[in-house]
Amino acid sequence: PPAQCTYEKEIKDAKENDSLPKGMAYVKTKHGSRILVQIIRHRRARCTVLYSHGNSEDLGPVINNQYLSQWFRGNYVSYDYTGYGYSEGGEATEENVYNDIEAVYDYLINVEKINPNELILYGRSLGSGPTIHLASTKPDGIAGMVLESALLSIVRTRCGRCIKTTWESDLFPNIDKIHKITAPTLVMHGTRDCIVPHYHGVHLAENIKNAVEPLWLPRAHNNLWDGDETYCRPIFARINEFIRFAVRERRKQILAKDAHPASSESKRSTLKTPVKRKEKLVVNLDDIELTPLKPPNQHPHPTPDLPHVQNSSHPVTTQPTPAAEGALLVKEEFSNSRAPNSRGASKEAMPPQNSAVDAHTTLTSESQSFVVSGKESRRPSVKLNSKSAVQHIEAASKREAASKRESFSRNIA
Repeated sequence: PPAQCTYEKEIKDAKENDSLPKGMAYVKTKHGSRILVQIIRHRRARCTVLYSHGNSEDLGPVINNQYLSQWFRGNYVSYDYTGYGYSEGGEATEENVYNDIEAVYDYLINVEKINPNELILYGRSLGSGPTIHLASTKPDGIAGMVLESALLSIVRTRCGRCIKTTWESDLFPNIDKIHKITAPTLVMHGTRDCIVPHYHGVHLAENIKNAVEPLWLPRAHNNLWDGDETYCRPIFARINEFIRFAVRERRKQILAKDAHPASSESKRSTLKTPVKRKEKLVVNLDDIELTPLKPPNQHPHPTPDLPHVQNSSHPVTTQPTPAAEGALLVKEEFSNSRAPNSRGASKEAMPPQNSAVDAHTTLTSESQSFVVSGKESRRPSVKLNSKSAVQHIEAASKREAASKRESFSRNIA
């Protein structure tokens, strides 16, 4: 940490007047120290950026960064680590730094009433350690994360790529925590960085689950923002674009959870419960009862079900219409007139050409009665159930016998 606080005069003047500058407050941590927090609010804030500074820095260089709130179009929050700046009590250790950012997070959520779904974590250099720690412990408590000149771990900045596993004495092992983060992440790094080499940012971007396209700048470690407005404006534009994307994606996740609250729980339960396999179906052919097929002589066209025939043991008959009676009588006489050994059949026995045979006639088969429409019935055996029809047939047979006798007597004469 720096030997002397860069904003000691401002804090001393504020303590003499028993008041801190506007937007600044002391926050107490778990280990008992008090750290200074600065909040720059925006009138129409769309997000809140929590900035964690690097090593050999404190709140002094960023205490007058009012323009950052305008650039980000949101609230800008920065703080001092324990043992840095004008913090009170404690020493600068890895555990204390983790406690510092957790205390600031709780202060923003509970006291300042900041929406966690609009919170963007921003960590530079050493500040990537507490930033990644908070994002890994609260994956659902942030909207996104920006890493500027981030490191894999402290030892890896000196030993290079020869370390494959993290040592027990190593500090800020970000590479071991980065896989737990599910929030969108933007990685920024200088390609000419000699303090934290460029491959640190490359490895972090490759191991993040939800990383956007990284931003590689042709700068070193401490001059990443050195340049005029034409150089800095595209960088701010890229960060603003990422912030809009992260906040929008976070809102979509919240709406999806509200619409389907049990979807995530059901997915977890289905993954835990083993899948039951269906048992094989074994069929015993001896247990199957086979029904005999219908006899081949059965008529293909079943008798239609008539309401007056159903539930009746005896056939139901009705008197035929006069037109049908005459048509059947003519047909019967015609069949008798064509008997064998008959000569000179009478022309009177021939059926008329325009006989009305299309009338509906009630007939009786062997089983039940049915209505036939047409010239002939489909049933092979049909009987007339009418006395008048029988009398007409007898009269026709008498006339035929009389005509035969007359013809026989004429032949003899």
